[in-house]
Amino acid sequence: HSDDEILVLEVALRDFREQQKELRAYDGNSNLESAPGGLMHRWSESIVARHFFAALLLVLIAACGGNGGSSGGPLSLGGKAVLGPISGATVTVYSVAGSSEGIALGSGVTGSDGSYSVEIESYSGPVIVKVVGGSYTEESSGTTVVLASNDVLRCLVPNASGSVTANVTPLTEIAAALAQASGGFDRTNVAQANNQVGAFFGGIDIVGETPLDPTTASTGSPTQPQIDYGLILAGISEMAEGLSVTSKRLTDALARALSDGIFDGVDGGGGSRPGRGGDAGRHGSDNRSGQLNRCV
Repeated sequence: HSDDEILVLEVALRDFREQQKELRAYDGNSNLESAPGGLMHRWSESIVARHFFAALLLVLIAACGGNGGSSGGPLSLGGKAVLGPISGATVTVYSVAGSSEGIALGSGVTGSDGSYSVEIESYSGPVIVKVVGGSYTEESSGTTVVLASNDVLRCLVPNASGSVTANVTPLTEIAAALAQASGGFDRTNVAQANNQVGAFFGGIDIVGETPLDPTTASTGSPTQPQIDYGLILAGISEMAEGLSVTSKRLTDALARALSDGIFDGVDGGGGSRPGRGGDAGRHGSDNRSGQLNRCV
């Protein structure tokens, strides 16, 4: 994609609204992969690949507020871990200590559909849901990816109490990087990061909304945000396939590039990531793709 195709956020949002109209015209109870005219492929190319970086460049987060948790009533967290659905992963819920994990509050393991459930005897406040290991199937290629013990995906919940849905996806990991870059995992930073990443994609609740798996026939009646969320993740998978990397590696690259709050291919420590030889010719003059190549 050329630089003149990757315009300002307003253009991305306008195009996204047009795509949403087309998606709403399609029956959400069917297999979205078989949508007429390659709808999933066209959506992912036009919305994710063309505009994802422009949106990231425009995200600014202010740092303020507190981050302490407290003892409270029972806390129940559940949701799905999704790159495609991640099965057999360890899910640990932590309290927050500045910009890192505090104490481990409880843990569980994801099922074949990526679902998990963690019960905590007594706690309320901000938490980090950390998913480690497991395996998933790339939605774009059908390839099974086995995650290593140091492969991590996070979701930050600014104020967990009672019963909470906390899905863990590439978007929640990117939001975690944004919050971390802004000064810490306090309640305000976390809420702003989650909201701003979700706002670009049409106002999706990236933590509480459970993404629909677009590669399988759905049961029940999925909501439009669930459909949109599932297609966003499928689009990231297609984008990763085009770069010859996994969705996890692409997610990690985006999070690293944002560790200093600026998407420029350089991490917070000032170190750049060398690109792969075949990428330069394939992406030509697209500077943002070049920045990504320095990360992946």
